[in-house]
Amino acid sequence: LDYKMLARFFSGLTQSGSWCCFDEFNRIDLEVLSVVAQQLQILKRAKDAHLSRCVFEGHEIRVNPTCGFFITMNPGYAGRVELPDNLKSLFRPVAMTIPDFGLIIEVILFAEGFLSAGCLSSKLVQLYLLASRQLSQQHHYDFGLRAIKAVLQVAGEMRRNKASYSHIDDTTLLLQAVFDASLPKFIAEDVPLFMGIIEDLFPNYRKVEEDTTVLKNAIQDALREQLLLVTESQVAKTLQLYNTMLVRHGVMQVGGTSGGKTTSRTILAHALAKLNNTQPLFNQNTPPASNDAIKCMTLNPKCVSLEKLYGQFDKDSYEWSDGILATIIRRFAKESVSSHLEGGGASSRGNTAKGRVSTKSRINSNKSGAPTPDDRSLSDTPGSTTKSDITVNNWKWLVLDGPVDPVWVENLNTVLDDTRTLCLANGERVPLLPRMRVMFEVDDLSFASPATISRCGMVYMDPVQLGWRPYVERWKHDLPSNFPKNGRNFITTVLEMSVDAGLEFLKTQTGQIPVHVPDISIVRTLCSLILAHLNIVSENGGFGDLAEAVSSSEDLGAAKNKTLLQRHPAQLLSFLSKMYLFCYITAFGSVLEGDSDMDDSNLESHDSHSALAGHTKQSLTKIFGSQPEISGQASFDLFVRDFFDLPAPFGVRLPSGMKSVFCYYFDIDTGLFSQWDCLLPQTNSYVEDVKTGFEHTGGSSALANAWKEVDMPIPTLDSIRLARVIELLLLGNAKILLCGHAGIGKSVVLDAILKRIKKKSLFDKNRGEINLYDIAGLPAANSALADNIQEWIKPDMEAEQDDYLFGSKKEFIFARMLMNGQTTAENVQAFFERNVIKLGRDLMGPPIGKTLVMFMEDVNMPLQEQYGAQPPLEFLRQFIGNDGFYDINRYNWKSVDEVTIVGTCTVSGRVPVNIPSRLLQYFSVVNMPTPSQATTQHILEAKLGRYYIINSFPEDVQRTVESLCTAGLYLYQQVLVNFKPKPSRLHYMFNMHTLRQFYLGMMSCTAADLTSQDAVVRLYVHETTRVYCDKLADEAEKDKFIGYLVDSMQKYFKELATKMVFTKRHVTEARIMFADFHIQLSSEETVRRYRIVPDGKQLIQTLTDLQNRFNVSESEDYRLVFFYDAVQHLLRLVRALRHKGLHVIQLGVGGTGRASSARLSTYIAQSSYHELNIRRNYTLLDLRDDLKTILIKCGSQKKLCTLFISELHILQDEFMVDIEALMGGHNHIEHWFDNEEKEYIISAMKNRQDTVHENSSNSQIWATFLSNIQACLHIVISISPTGNNFKRYCRMHPTVLANSFVDFYSEWPQAALLAVASTFFKQNQLDKIIANTKTAAPTSSKGEILNPALIRAYGHMSEEERDQFKAIKDKLAPVCVQLHMFVQTVIAEYKAKANRHFHITPSSYLELLQHFVTMLKKQNKHLSTSRQRLVNGIKALNMSSSMIERMSEELIALEPQLEHKAKLTQQLMKKLEEEKVTVDLTKQNVSKEEGAVNRENIRIGKIAAEAESDLAAALPSLEHAIEALDALDKQDISEIRVYNSPPEMVRKVMEAVCVLLKEKPNWTVAKQLLG
Repeated sequence: LDYKMLARFFSGLTQSGSWCCFDEFNRIDLEVLSVVAQQLQILKRAKDAHLSRCVFEGHEIRVNPTCGFFITMNPGYAGRVELPDNLKSLFRPVAMTIPDFGLIIEVILFAEGFLSAGCLSSKLVQLYLLASRQLSQQHHYDFGLRAIKAVLQVAGEMRRNKASYSHIDDTTLLLQAVFDASLPKFIAEDVPLFMGIIEDLFPNYRKVEEDTTVLKNAIQDALREQLLLVTESQVAKTLQLYNTMLVRHGVMQVGGTSGGKTTSRTILAHALAKLNNTQPLFNQNTPPASNDAIKCMTLNPKCVSLEKLYGQFDKDSYEWSDGILATIIRRFAKESVSSHLEGGGASSRGNTAKGRVSTKSRINSNKSGAPTPDDRSLSDTPGSTTKSDITVNNWKWLVLDGPVDPVWVENLNTVLDDTRTLCLANGERVPLLPRMRVMFEVDDLSFASPATISRCGMVYMDPVQLGWRPYVERWKHDLPSNFPKNGRNFITTVLEMSVDAGLEFLKTQTGQIPVHVPDISIVRTLCSLILAHLNIVSENGGFGDLAEAVSSSEDLGAAKNKTLLQRHPAQLLSFLSKMYLFCYITAFGSVLEGDSDMDDSNLESHDSHSALAGHTKQSLTKIFGSQPEISGQASFDLFVRDFFDLPAPFGVRLPSGMKSVFCYYFDIDTGLFSQWDCLLPQTNSYVEDVKTGFEHTGGSSALANAWKEVDMPIPTLDSIRLARVIELLLLGNAKILLCGHAGIGKSVVLDAILKRIKKKSLFDKNRGEINLYDIAGLPAANSALADNIQEWIKPDMEAEQDDYLFGSKKEFIFARMLMNGQTTAENVQAFFERNVIKLGRDLMGPPIGKTLVMFMEDVNMPLQEQYGAQPPLEFLRQFIGNDGFYDINRYNWKSVDEVTIVGTCTVSGRVPVNIPSRLLQYFSVVNMPTPSQATTQHILEAKLGRYYIINSFPEDVQRTVESLCTAGLYLYQQVLVNFKPKPSRLHYMFNMHTLRQFYLGMMSCTAADLTSQDAVVRLYVHETTRVYCDKLADEAEKDKFIGYLVDSMQKYFKELATKMVFTKRHVTEARIMFADFHIQLSSEETVRRYRIVPDGKQLIQTLTDLQNRFNVSESEDYRLVFFYDAVQHLLRLVRALRHKGLHVIQLGVGGTGRASSARLSTYIAQSSYHELNIRRNYTLLDLRDDLKTILIKCGSQKKLCTLFISELHILQDEFMVDIEALMGGHNHIEHWFDNEEKEYIISAMKNRQDTVHENSSNSQIWATFLSNIQACLHIVISISPTGNNFKRYCRMHPTVLANSFVDFYSEWPQAALLAVASTFFKQNQLDKIIANTKTAAPTSSKGEILNPALIRAYGHMSEEERDQFKAIKDKLAPVCVQLHMFVQTVIAEYKAKANRHFHITPSSYLELLQHFVTMLKKQNKHLSTSRQRLVNGIKALNMSSSMIERMSEELIALEPQLEHKAKLTQQLMKKLEEEKVTVDLTKQNVSKEEGAVNRENIRIGKIAAEAESDLAAALPSLEHAIEALDALDKQDISEIRVYNSPPEMVRKVMEAVCVLLKEKPNWTVAKQLLG
């Protein structure tokens, strides 16, 4: 619910004056509750002010004072929040105390007709109180009021059904209701305890045995029809499920994996449908054809988001759309209403007394056993039925098969309680009709709240009671029809004899099982292997016939065309016993931890095997449980040898020798055991034999040949064994999960096996023999090798040997998906939908005649949600269990056919694998052992040997292969043991991916550059340092690694490289470096050659030149300092960028030069540099668009591209999903391009003749495009090892680390810091900053310096002072280094004391240098300015002194004239004194006149004021006169002129005018003036 929807609620309630109760109000998000508080505050104020209208959410609404808002809460439950204080204050709290159970029960019992209600109520309260205390604490137990109410409801129904229960007393009747409502939910251990409590409270009780014959028979018939084993526990649980469904409309089936939850529900549907002569419908989108049919829709609620489950508002239009669950309930309601109308309302409230199994039901009274038409009805309301009938009418079951957590299940609280209403977020209420049931299938209710548990009826399904036998019983019907009866009996017997023992043994080896699989998974694997073998035999000659057995006189040629069982059908049981043992070893042993060392050496002691002879299963458990030092597969080897040491035909004796049971496989051709290692050729013969298969193409394509060799899978015992087992499982229709440690090649091996299966079945029928070459991955044309391999066919025991014809008719196609921590259920569903086509209205699948194999990598990687669910894995479980999924757009069920799943799973030590057991039950789990040293040696020698032979390396170099591989493996083992990953070193992952980088580096040189054994050793030192040492984080670990490196060289290279000294000091000081750019190519060369760097100074000069060219071409100003560590980082990056499919992770704190190194190394590697164009509101779609632009450039134009991604570019964790997909291989990015983009790319590539062949098909061009991306694209991720981001990426996206070369940027050493400082000062021209200024010192008029103390202001220093300055300048760089190191020491002490981290990086050091130079420039400028001011002042003083001298001379010359002037001045002063008296008199007279003038001015001012006042008074009259004058016109004047005796006022006016005009003032003159 959001605040907008709640506002609509509140508005409607306020206007209508209604009351509403918001149940579980504190499940609303806290952000929404804050807004709700404001909304309710507005309404409360309006109501308190008695307003009739108010403004609410922008609209004026009517306020009805009768409105009321009520809320209920369960504080402390999961998924709840604390109400804000401002919201709490708006509600009056009412605490609900625990009710008086006894009184409530007594009242209800009296109401139901129980006479002894008082006594029974107290006993019933004590019964549930004691049960809650004494029984085990199970999550699904509920002994609260709702549970008691259900019991009372059942008891009341039984009491009201007088026809059936009138003769039963109240106590017995109530106890019967208790049994019906409580026993189904108890685990087996609690049933005796509960019965003991009842015996204590009801000493003389008797239990009523109900007659369930009709329904029980129907259930048993349904089990048989479904080819399932009829067991009492299964039938009893199905009856309990039925009775619970009659009482509760919400039912939970709880129990572990393989407990029969789905089967019980399915069988109940078939049984009830059988009674009504209909068929149940499962996951059908169309309504049932018959009103009596049962329809069941199964949904895993964790497969879809909460919005898709219930519904959501459109973000733009705010329109509501239902979710899957709401849609299903609506459909159910619509179908129920339609069937009710069509049936004339047969099921009504008046027919509520029907539904339960009864001793006196009308069905039982019907002699034929068929229901009568009147009986076809069912209770409308659960809990209101009586025990009379078991027929149904149009039941609708909604099955929610998935983990229960508060996120989604709490929304069903109103559905599960008496309200029976689905309340949607849009305010709509969808009622649950009487015939509808909501069922849950869950293995655990640990996260369900008591509010949910109490609303549902519980049926506990114990997997121990059911066991594995029902599955085997069902599986036996899949056996070939021509399989003889004695063979079936043998298989049944040997399964009964050995499966339980094997499962018990595995329980003693829990520490040796990396993935704890359910028992049913192991049995499923065993049955799949047996079925695959039997199908092969059945389809290729059958099992023989004793009557038609080949006689001794028959022609041998004809006999060779028949199989072993055709020739000797009497050997069937012997054949089956060996076949079964192989399948048993594979099924049970494959889940155990082991390694390939068991294949490389004999058992340590046969005495340990003999010591176990004669032990029973119980004693074996004790023995194996007390020997944890024995590996799981070694213990299993001893167990199998002892257990199957039985008389024929059940006993099987393996071939003599000390080999493990895992070293043998069953040969269908001979019916005997053979050794796996006979299939594997010797490494030397394998290497030498490829000489004829390749042509030497010269050094220019050496790197391409290296890539081919690296990518070519080398057959090993593990890969051969897995190839056989996986195809057998696929032929047996099994889902496969390949488990193993990280980096051992699970995906590579499985991918190679699937590709070979896709190309041609491993079992080649047309060749007339087992296609051993395909199994081993070898060219079939090699006859010499074929002769070597065929030797293994000879069995250890004497038997006739003839070819055996068998094959597979299946055609497989494959799709691959990489799962990670960010994978969602929607991603998985989209992947499935992309790889299937529409075959019908609601049917999807691969093209007809093909089987689609979904290859899911890293199945265990999806993260768990808050309550433990993994939606992607839940989607897989729904898909496998129900053969389909829901269309998330139309919400229809889509069935999918002919799809199987093959997955990989990474295990890590003792850390449990996060895969639900309910999903694991569908998989055949095969554990891939960690490759042994011999296996890895075989792979390395084969790859290196083939490469050196193909590229014609000198024989001396070829002879180093064995020593090279042995030393490499020794060093690899030392690194594995001594450099383990830890929280601060999560990138310490050394596995087969690391070895791949090692031998790829060893195959980087050409024959012209690797001419001696000394050169090979130098390359070995360089490549091992690159692969291992560059990952290490501190100098101590690097020094430790150098020690292991020297040890490996001393052990394995001392006799080869005679010119090298194998000590740590010499190896460190040698500074061996390889590169491909330091030597200019000749005119004949087109490809750079990877060779040793002979001169480090010349390399620095080359790098400087390349940097200058880069600055010119890219318009940049890079000025990197090429100290040793910086050069090493550049060489590492260039080395990584030259290898196909290898990416780089730069680990280091900010400011260590990661971005600069990446940019320059990209230029050196002749690749184009790209960065993400991060902008505002940058989304995942923007990222993918940017990536596709780069991919098109790589794929269609075949241009080398380097994508640099910093930590700041990863705005969302989802970005890492696409980045991981790019780094994981081209198979994971194909769906990024739509059909239009694909057509554009294909068209563009067709126009480029240099990228594809002119006759290539579109699919081939597209495959070329994807392969070009893998070859040309390199990703450089720059990230800090501190913080949580890198740790999270390592955990959630392991492919990123697996496919990357890690370059750790550690702190710069002191030599680097000194070199950087010296270069920095040189680049900033420190000498010029402090250079002396050649300024002439100021001198006197005689040329002498006036002030010698001011000499230094002019920059003149003595020689001694100049020497001191030079010494200080030389010490600047060391002082900066010391300052930096001192700060690092202080930081270390601060961390030790306060346990707080503070990082100082090289960028801080550069800031120090820059700050010093800046301050020096500033101070120099200040000194220069001050010096210039001082010079200017001295110059002014000198000028003033000269002027003073000149003025003194002039003053002496003018002295006589001054004396004469002084006399004249005295005379003038006397004259002035005399005239002063006259001036004073004049002044007095002037003062008097001034007083008179002032008085006159005052008088004039007064007159002027009066005039102004008169003028102001006259002005209005003047204005009126002017206005009157303006109003006169010519007619007015003519009228006045005709007056002889004008009016007085006219006369006065005209006379005044005459006066003004200086005329005589009379009328005559005035008239003339008017004229």
